[in-house]
Amino acid sequence: MIWWIGQSGYIMKIPNGKVLIIDAYLSGGDRRMMPPPIDPKEIECDYYICTHNHLDHADLDTIKKIPIAQVKTFIGPRNVVAGLEKLGINRGSLREVNVGDYVDLEGIHLRGTFCIPTDDTVLDSEGFIITTEDGVNIYHSGDTGFHDFLFYLSKYTIDIMLVCINGGMGNMGIDEAVKLTRLLRPRVVVPNHYGMFEANTADPTLFRTRLMATGAEPSCQILKVGEKYLYPAKEL
Repeated sequence: MIWWIGQSGYIMKIPNGKVLIIDAYLSGGDRRMMPPPIDPKEIECDYYICTHNHLDHADLDTIKKIPIAQVKTFIGPRNVVAGLEKLGINRGSLREVNVGDYVDLEGIHLRGTFCIPTDDTVLDSEGFIITTEDGVNIYHSGDTGFHDFLFYLSKYTIDIMLVCINGGMGNMGIDEAVKLTRLLRPRVVVPNHYGMFEANTADPTLFRTRLMATGAEPSCQILKVGEKYLYPAKEL
């Protein structure tokens, strides 16, 4: 099961019972266009993942409020890990995973994937492919600009693609996200990174319309904040 919690943030419950959180952004106060769907104090997870060190992805104000003792491992690229260590999180609870790295997390496989960084403060930005015990590949694009090299990800047979569409601050826009979706051919695509800040948003229905106009096969799921999405069982 997957819950969208705004911006590029998701909570995922994997079939083996493990809970992952990726890019949770639950602070921001009046700057937000949508309220946080969950209080950070209520968060319980096994793995807390950040794709890069921007505040709406590695949100230290959120992390300070969660029950840190209940998180088995915090995961991210080098600058994320360095920031969390400065926050006082025990080094034993941190795991650095960079682009190209592949790690096993109690039967969940995690691979750091290539990104075009959105600025030079986050040159270690990455996406992730999360592979569940039953063989479902979930690709989270992170914040990335468009580049043909991203097409190498098609070799992983992506089942669910979580992709940024906002087109601001260096990220892919709708047409670029459509192009990447067509070339990676996931079973399901879920647009994200919109509806949080007025100056940096996009229309997910326009993404779906333009994707469908190309004759693309993926199902496009536009989630409401806090809405549960149960992905279809994979035919093995």
